[in-house]
Amino acid sequence: MRGEEEEEEERLSNLPEPILHHIFSDLPMKEVLRSTCLLSKKWRYFWATVPYLHFDIHEQSRFPPLPDYNHHGTSPVDHVIYGRHRWTTSSLIRFFKLELPDETFGDSIRVVRLKCHRLPYYLPDAMLSAPNLRTLEVDNLVLPFPGNEDSRREIVISCPLLETLVLKDCRYDSLDVIKLSTYGLKKLEIVTTKYAFRDECTFEINTPNLSSFVYQAVNISLDCDFGVFAGLVKASVLFQDSFLFEKLLDATEDLNSQLLEWIKDLDAMKILEGLQRVESLCLEKIQCFERFPNTLGDLLASYGKLKKLELSMLLGNNTCSILWLTTLLRSCSLLESFVLKLFKTFDIEESEDKVEPVLPLPYTLNHLKYVTIETGVEELNDEFEFLQSLLNNSPNLERMAVVGCAVNQERVPEFRDKLMALFQQFPNVQVSLQFY
Repeated sequence: MRGEEEEEEERLSNLPEPILHHIFSDLPMKEVLRSTCLLSKKWRYFWATVPYLHFDIHEQSRFPPLPDYNHHGTSPVDHVIYGRHRWTTSSLIRFFKLELPDETFGDSIRVVRLKCHRLPYYLPDAMLSAPNLRTLEVDNLVLPFPGNEDSRREIVISCPLLETLVLKDCRYDSLDVIKLSTYGLKKLEIVTTKYAFRDECTFEINTPNLSSFVYQAVNISLDCDFGVFAGLVKASVLFQDSFLFEKLLDATEDLNSQLLEWIKDLDAMKILEGLQRVESLCLEKIQCFERFPNTLGDLLASYGKLKKLELSMLLGNNTCSILWLTTLLRSCSLLESFVLKLFKTFDIEESEDKVEPVLPLPYTLNHLKYVTIETGVEELNDEFEFLQSLLNNSPNLERMAVVGCAVNQERVPEFRDKLMALFQQFPNVQVSLQFY
């Protein structure tokens, strides 16, 4: 038996290092240390080369001893970090407290992903200018300013090879400016959907090679010239303001002009004015344009390359019509793919003076091939008329998918039968129906 065990250990020890790295990539560091003790002596320091680090602060007391390292007075995490032969090139680190010295962000680091729970974190200068960093993702952090109160409160991200930057649900209360000066940046996401902020923060963006941009934020202004983004092909913009929706519900004809000026002054609108070159555009929570369909339509008419459009909007139970979207689509003559997501989440009383939008003159979407509609099935009059309008005005339509969410499952057969009767009039269109 002993001979067989030694043979198995020798077989494992003879595996190439990249294969061993892959085998241990999903294991916590505690298990990596314990497992490598079973290998031959030449793998005694294997733990110091693995490109993935997994830690759990609750398991530190159970760490096996590291070769030639004394744990007394310091944590196993610190010993692993400082005892490594190289820094990690692909890191998945979880559930531990750690101060990363500047030395850890050397030439070998490629990916940094930091996710916390509303904890303040000082991004070290070495991270913000790491020479070979390709991906930086920061999630749910409070980014304080490490300087004194008299200076301009700003941080500068200037990693020369950075390609992807994601800042999600972070707080920038103590910052005035975040400068992005990364020539090779291709993907930028600024998302703050969960929290309101005390102060505004401005992003100064100098990234001429940007190809994908996501802006879903409040109290964040952008200082950049989108005209220099010749390669920008994909963008997503969120009109994130519940107060705006409340103002729309209370708006009267006397307030319409004031409301329109307020909409035009939104940061999201200013951003849209600079995205005319994109081929794919996603706009979320666009119900603010229902009263002013031409405002958004005239803007999209300047998008000379737009081929894919995704829209999402909140609908009240009885008040909002989606027929005005036909006016919007008329502006997108080159559109090939269209996605519409409708969310009915507000209980709103019907307005007595509501005026139905006037349907546009006949139009043709010659290039439209693919349509996806996601909606509820409780109210189907507006949705049905809109689908019928799309089918009638899209002669080259190839595929249409309808995804329905039903609170009352008894309405599903009625909705399905009504749709199938409509689609039978268009036999060349491939239809997909899904209800849940």
